[in-house]
Amino acid sequence: MSLALTCPDLPWPEAVLFDADGTLLDSADFLLAAHNHVRDVYGLPRFTHEDFHDMISSTTREIYAALYGERASEAQKILY
Repeated sequence: MSLALTCPDLPWPEAVLFDADGTLLDSADFLLAAHNHVRDVYGLPRFTHEDFHDMISSTTREIYAALYGERASEAQKILY
């Protein structure tokens, strides 16, 4: 479905920005809260800012594989 069909009153954007590495927006606190939500569901201790800072350069797939092993896919569904 086209954006024009779903939002006919909105002008077409001139640009779309992606901030995959946190340069424009510091999303560390949001990511920490999201990961702690998953840990709460599993009854695991929450990450501190210091714990999480060491992992933040890894991708979610890498982090979840390391933390949850065979349950990584299930844990990612809780995250998203």
